[in-house]
Amino acid sequence: MQKEARPSSHQQLGWTFITQQRVIAVLSFFLPLFLIGWSILSGEGIRGSISEYYYTPVRDVFVGTLSALALFLWSYRGYHPTNPELRADRVVAKIASVAAALTALAPLKPRGADWSCTLLQCVVGVDITYWIHNIAAAVFLTALAVFCLILFPMSAIPNRDMGRNLVIYGVSGATMIIAVLLMVLWTFLPVEIYFMLGKYKPILFLETVALMAFATSWLLRSSAVEHAALARYRPAEEIAQSEPSPH
Repeated sequence: MQKEARPSSHQQLGWTFITQQRVIAVLSFFLPLFLIGWSILSGEGIRGSISEYYYTPVRDVFVGTLSALALFLWSYRGYHPTNPELRADRVVAKIASVAAALTALAPLKPRGADWSCTLLQCVVGVDITYWIHNIAAAVFLTALAVFCLILFPMSAIPNRDMGRNLVIYGVSGATMIIAVLLMVLWTFLPVEIYFMLGKYKPILFLETVALMAFATSWLLRSSAVEHAALARYRPAEEIAQSEPSPH
């Protein structure tokens, strides 16, 4: 098949899609690693969850990263925005976007008595804000898992690595769902077990594993899209070199 000399609008959309996915994946990798690294280097101690870093000096990184994820997910259009079967990409992305924003803006209960309430805490109360945060975080991770388990396989790009990619998508999505279920189960454990296992930071571990699984899947997806685009697009410099020079 002859390669195209210029990228079509569909291919340009593909490049935008690649950039969006890679930014989202990098942010997902960055957040837990930065927070854990800060805890170790500062000597402040590792917190029990990513959300607990809201009440630390790196709160701006926590809120800023989730807000950036929310922004990129809201603008996400998917690889095939004109295909009715795949418009679910945008719907799920917007659900994840709103959930990420709520996770950032609705913090957990403050541990210190001298902490001033946030706007949402002042309006609806600390307890309701706490439950908004937990529900939004669960919806956020579940929506991201839907991409891995359903949406990516639906629009899988045929190539020699397609089978391997489908397996990785499935493992990543299943890992995220299991992590969410374990985090929900954690809240219902007896107090004795809760405090006995709490020193191992299980919630932080599960959140980190879920975000890493998500980022791995999305980086793999962006690579598959990039290879598909390169298979049809040949840069102008390459075309010029292949053409006979005038005499």
